Amino acid sequence: MRAAALHSRVASLKQLSLVAIELRQLRFGLELREGQVANIKSQIKRNRQNETRRVRNKAVRSELKTREKAVFAAIDAGEPTDELLRLAQKRLDSAASKGVIHQNEAARRKSRLSSKASTN
Repeated sequence: MRAAALHSRVASLKQLSLVAIELRQLRFGLELREGQVANIKSQIKRNRQNETRRVRNKAVRSELKTREKAVFAAIDAGEPTDELLRLAQKRLDSAASKGVIHQNEAARRKSRLSSKASTN
């Protein structure tokens, strides 16, 4: 009898924690991952900050890929790439300075873009 009551109480606590996660998602507009239920206030804040940064970094990385694809498409089509190349390099530098990608990665990607653009 006692075990059944304890089991139902644990199940209701799990349900409450899932509801709390959903409320945080609605409140902060974030996609919190399953299993991140912290008890410490500073860790809850840290999880929230990490999630915000993850979403922002994901958008920046996506934009970098789009800019690079635009440059490569212009190269393949034989169109002028000066302006597209300049914008792609600017975004790569910006992402590297903000820590979204490593500076060496930005340099490598800019070098690949430049070399491909100069050969065509």
